[in-house]
Amino acid sequence: MMGKTYEEKETDGIIQIAKILNQKLMCRASDLGREGDEGMVFIESALDAVDYNKGKAAGIINGFIASSHHYPDLVWDVYSAWEDCANDHGFYPDLVTFCCTYTSMISASSTTDRDGVGAYYRECALQVLNKAERHSKKLAGSRRRKLLVALSRRRNKEHSEQSNVLFSGDKNHSESGDVAKKNLESMKEMYGEDFDVLFENEDYIVVSKPSGMVCYHGRKTTDGKIRKKNRKGKNNKKANKSQQGDSGEPENTPGVDISLEDALLDIGVPLSTLNPDAMGIVHRIDRGTSGCIVLAKNNRAHAVLVTSFFTRNVKKSYTAMVPFHRASSNENNCVDGSLDELDLELQKSGVISKNIGGRPALSKFRIVKSYGTKALQLKVETRTGRKHQVRVHCAESLGRPIFLDPIYSSSHSTNVNGSKNSVGKKEEPIQQNYEECEGGKHTHVDITKEIDQMIGGQYAVGHRFFLHASTLAIDDFGINIDVTSDIPHWWKPVLSNL
Repeated sequence: MMGKTYEEKETDGIIQIAKILNQKLMCRASDLGREGDEGMVFIESALDAVDYNKGKAAGIINGFIASSHHYPDLVWDVYSAWEDCANDHGFYPDLVTFCCTYTSMISASSTTDRDGVGAYYRECALQVLNKAERHSKKLAGSRRRKLLVALSRRRNKEHSEQSNVLFSGDKNHSESGDVAKKNLESMKEMYGEDFDVLFENEDYIVVSKPSGMVCYHGRKTTDGKIRKKNRKGKNNKKANKSQQGDSGEPENTPGVDISLEDALLDIGVPLSTLNPDAMGIVHRIDRGTSGCIVLAKNNRAHAVLVTSFFTRNVKKSYTAMVPFHRASSNENNCVDGSLDELDLELQKSGVISKNIGGRPALSKFRIVKSYGTKALQLKVETRTGRKHQVRVHCAESLGRPIFLDPIYSSSHSTNVNGSKNSVGKKEEPIQQNYEECEGGKHTHVDITKEIDQMIGGQYAVGHRFFLHASTLAIDDFGINIDVTSDIPHWWKPVLSNL
């Protein structure tokens, strides 16, 4: 049962049948005469269900742990058994394992009134969190250690008001609001009007990321650092060259290619260190995508966020601008221009179930508005979190690639570096408009140049496209976040002229 469910739906399927697995586990342990050893029985069963494929077995175990937080003793038994047999089987708990186990234990500690039991669960939670921190520190290596030392030295040296007070941790925002606003204005000056702080408390910060800003740099370079000159708006020659070259940034944007991670660290926002690749980052949105992204400010919060995302308890929706009509490889194909007579494949709302990279991916879409016969505004809710999910589902399932998308639109099959992208090399143009043709019908015309003119021609392909993370809501494990981000300013001239 476990193996078949995992093959069909991966960890999402395991989460859905967790209660059934729990019951079967108890019965199996009893039949084997191994009551009290349920954790090891489950590890062995998971391995056997997928023919000892370690990656798949780890997915099954993580899904079970994440969805069994109402049974903390069983969660701890499974986690402990995995730790005990890791060396023998050659596969080990990962960051998701640690985070989900921590969340289960810390949740149990706050809901258990029995004498000493709550303290026991808290001790278990701290133990696994410490293991997660050691795991992350080992993977991050010397680069992270040097960064943390540098940040500590700078904060001790500067003792700046914004480093010490901004996002100070007041859950009610009572005293930190004025300081946050002052720093927010300076952030807007640095990174544009679309940068915004949507929510903050001592554990989390939700930012509206401007399109063009990367969440974090996979490799730290000189151009990825914030210099004091850049913070004051006095750019050096290299920064100016970067602005006018491949960066694609507007000419009035100070600084260089600064990541969201670096930007927040620069003003003194504390960020978690559990992610070995980037501090505070639990999920990502593409550089060209704007909108809501939540970051963790400490490792406890990071672990809980990871669990919420892993169990699909985070609700996200996107606003996307796409062509009115489905792409067609036949340039002489004429279609009617009425919203009521869209091609049959696209209803006014629906569900998209299309694998991405061989993995299940599910989205729900709704047509919000029609801009004549040129464009549609879609609301897309993601039920899974695959890479480029909205972009792929719009382009390949709806046949309507997001405007200015550098990968999934063959109108932009050449990327910002001048090389061909891996997708769309031999496709016909699919970013299309429609003009009158014989018989009152319509035929395809590329409108990407028209859109580029509307926004001043200053947004390089790949750095900005028409996809915006509009909403983000989490109501899980004590997290209560519900935010909305307005569409970017640079969209407005396009929407008003379509």
